[in-house]
Amino acid sequence: MKNFLKDLEYKAARFMYGRYGADELSRACLITAGILLIASLLLKMPLLNAVGLILLIWTEFRMYSRNTAKRRAERQAYLNLKYRTQRPFRVMKLNRTEKEYKHFACPQCGRIVRVPRGHGRITVTCRQCGKSFEGRS
Repeated sequence: MKNFLKDLEYKAARFMYGRYGADELSRACLITAGILLIASLLLKMPLLNAVGLILLIWTEFRMYSRNTAKRRAERQAYLNLKYRTQRPFRVMKLNRTEKEYKHFACPQCGRIVRVPRGHGRITVTCRQCGKSFEGRS
């Protein structure tokens, strides 16, 4: 039995050689597909079931794909979208937790700039791109 499992593990590793595998986008799609499939069972909506299955099939296709450049570009687009949507919440959390400094996101490049609190209305200059913008510290 032990040899069988080792042989199975070796064959699976050989099969996956040169394939893309799982990444953050795959995990997010699998979780979304699972939620859609469970919701389709509870709500009895065949459309949710179809969308969940299509998403599941697409995720499996991505994981077994040999076109790694295309999958890497998809992953990068997903991470950029995720970062852009999370950035305002990250700045709000920093402003809530840190009492000595106020944080601003540069409107041009998105870099988070930290300035001391208690100076009223100030002009902030981004170190990365040089863009100046006003804010209240």
